Amino acid sequence: MEKINFNSNWKYCLKGTENWINVNLPHDAMIHRERIKKLKNGSYTGFYPSGDYTYIREIYGDAAYGGKTLILEFEGVYMDSTVYLNNEKVGGHVYGYSNFYVDLTDRLMIGKENELRVEVHCSQVPNARWYPGNGIYRPVNLY
Repeated sequence: MEKINFNSNWKYCLKGTENWINVNLPHDAMIHRERIKKLKNGSYTGFYPSGDYTYIREIYGDAAYGGKTLILEFEGVYMDSTVYLNNEKVGGHVYGYSNFYVDLTDRLMIGKENELRVEVHCSQVPNARWYPGNGIYRPVNLY
């Protein structure tokens, strides 16, 4: 089984905006927010507000992928994530501190660009007892 690093060439934005920013993973979206002095639960989060984020990345359906099992591993997404491939829900994970897998087998369009989108819902406060970060904060691998 081949393990492919899948951490480069991502874009993300705070949900409700169209301000797409290029990033490589792992990435903490929360630390880029402006601190708020009177933030509820602020002492636990460094006074950074949580938020909902969207991450996108293109994946080309290389002919070598045809007929093979394709598994995407997210080592950590904080938190409550949903993963889409070409606007079809293919997985996700509620808990933010453990890895999870998404099966892309027979869903990746061979010979074409495919859009991978990860929706991250972190806006409920409080959602942690310490600074959790937000977003895809650990590596992603394609097997």
